Amino acid sequence: MMKRNILRAAVAASILGVSGAAFAESVDVPFSGTVTGTAGISTPPPSEPVIIVPNGTILSSHPSQGGGLTLVGVTCIGQCDLSIAPPNQVNGPMTSSPGVSWIYGDENGTIELTTSEGSPHTIYTNTDCYVGMEVDMVGLPPGTYRFIVTLTLTPK
Repeated sequence: MMKRNILRAAVAASILGVSGAAFAESVDVPFSGTVTGTAGISTPPPSEPVIIVPNGTILSSHPSQGGGLTLVGVTCIGQCDLSIAPPNQVNGPMTSSPGVSWIYGDENGTIELTTSEGSPHTIYTNTDCYVGMEVDMVGLPPGTYRFIVTLTLTPK
């Protein structure tokens, strides 16, 4: 009878999962974090690019006109929209044209990324770009001109 009770207890223990062996357990440990879009524009060097008057009616910084583009470093983590405003005149005889600004992917001004008249250009990584501007005006008066072009980098 005792053997029968021990046998029943052993069977019951194995059915119920009671034994001297340890059971392994698993648990999922969640990790989460947020990476926000980051955008930055490096300050251009203190020297300003030359704008020239190739034919008496255009103020241009484009290399094809004899001017120079400004190198700007763009820092972007994630997607960022890069846009540019038209030139804002801050010195010299007033011009009647709002002008146009460009962002190029090369120093020669041949790879156009966007203009002040176009849609923002999407940036996916850190990059260098080149900025130029042009104002066209009939009867451009003599004087020293200075313009500011504003770039805006917006994380998506």
